[in-house]
Amino acid sequence: MTTELDKVKSKIRALSMKTIANGCTEEEALSAMEKVGELLEIYNLELSEVHLSAEPCIKASINLCRRTNPYWAYIFNTIGVFTQTKAWMSKPNVCFYGLEPDVQLAVYLSKLILTAMEAESRRFKQTHTYRRSLRRRHLTRSASSGGNSA
Repeated sequence: MTTELDKVKSKIRALSMKTIANGCTEEEALSAMEKVGELLEIYNLELSEVHLSAEPCIKASINLCRRTNPYWAYIFNTIGVFTQTKAWMSKPNVCFYGLEPDVQLAVYLSKLILTAMEAESRRFKQTHTYRRSLRRRHLTRSASSGGNSA
């Protein structure tokens, strides 16, 4: 069931696609933009609101390959806030929900950060500090594992 407002939003989206780049003349494009402006004013809408309402939301998951949530899992909520997505943990996955470009950015940033953390952890495990320590697990969990706590 389509409401009148949905029909108007659809019409605005169609009119906003009438551009010179899409094959319209300059007159047609200007006329279409004037009509868009009128419709936005009549129905008290904003153009971003019209375009976003047509974009579907998606969900994406990243498998962390862990049985428990890591102690640093809070970073995913921060990534969610930054990318305007909803983030949650669903063992062993982290999930993001939102508009497609935002979710793609959240997944990209998460994978980038996870890769960096894994690389630095591997690099630290090759150091003398790590090899001579009796508390290796503590060192890799520590946020300041630069050799201060051995």
